[in-house]
Amino acid sequence: MKVLVTGAGGFLGRNLLAGLETLPLSRRPQVLSCHRDTPPDLLSRWCREAEFVFHLAGVNRAPNPEAFWEGNFDFTKVLLARLAERPCPVLFASSVQAGSPTPYGQSKLAAEEVLLRYSAETGAEVFLYRLPHIFGKWSRPDYNSAVATFCHRTARLVQHQGQRQLLHLAYVDDVVEELLRCLAGSPNRQGKFCRVSEVFPITLGEILALLAAFVRSRAEGTLPLLDSPFAGKLYATYLSFLPQEELLRPHVMHEDLRGSFTELFRTPDRGQLSVSITRPGIVRGNHWHQTKAEKFWVIQGEGMIRLRSPGGDLLSFPVSGSCITAVDIPPGYAHTIENRGSADLVTILWASACFDPDHPDTYPQEV
Repeated sequence: MKVLVTGAGGFLGRNLLAGLETLPLSRRPQVLSCHRDTPPDLLSRWCREAEFVFHLAGVNRAPNPEAFWEGNFDFTKVLLARLAERPCPVLFASSVQAGSPTPYGQSKLAAEEVLLRYSAETGAEVFLYRLPHIFGKWSRPDYNSAVATFCHRTARLVQHQGQRQLLHLAYVDDVVEELLRCLAGSPNRQGKFCRVSEVFPITLGEILALLAAFVRSRAEGTLPLLDSPFAGKLYATYLSFLPQEELLRPHVMHEDLRGSFTELFRTPDRGQLSVSITRPGIVRGNHWHQTKAEKFWVIQGEGMIRLRSPGGDLLSFPVSGSCITAVDIPPGYAHTIENRGSADLVTILWASACFDPDHPDTYPQEV
């Protein structure tokens, strides 16, 4: 199957091409990617070969009203004239703003109308997707959506003011999933239009509060609180706007003759994760915790974890990176970990509470 994608170099186009690449080989179409500089004769040939068209090309921002009509309406007419020689289904990326009293809204509405005429005259199906604002990776600040603009500014610590304006947003991967369902014959139709099923109503002020929390989490070495689908998708978008030099963040390693101990991250409500490197022959621990619980995973080397409850018997657990096993350390149990191998012992440690130097909750006791 040959699929023509207009606007292939744009925000939605790039994400759609990536989505098409993830399809199983048995369902993956041959993609004809149309860009601004695609020669007219090549586009004409592709229109004769295409069996399905994703018409995503359009203009969101323009220096004058004429540019909206050229990019949204005129190009649609040119495309449909070429497709009329060998009609095929067309999916059109319209907008919830279609029909609004703006050059953008009017040009999108006019494009919808010419597509409906194409369908009536040729019998080919058209799928008019009135899309809300879309956010996600590869979007352009000050062009695709307010979310892209605010993610870009926040990632670069540019100040901005919150607003109460309510937005209705769709995540680009959700949009791509819907477009792929349409290609497979299962569009989400609602009347004569098609819709993305998951849309998030949220204010700019709420978005800014989440972005500020993401910035704090990076500065404090904590994991962000992603307690809703929108928060997770906004965080993915925020990370995509980080300057490349910010992607690498070294940790502080606390080193001594025994090895090293490094905090990997903290969480607001689920403790912290750390990594310990223990030299051969070294025993660490010989302490207990009043409230804090821990969990150990040895991921490299050979060792022994020993536990003893107050007045209880000694428990010994051999641990090895060749058979990764979780060992729980309940509160009140004195414990040690010993490197019994000839190479470094590497242990991932989770603690139920983040370390507080003023209240360490760690008490020495020989196991």
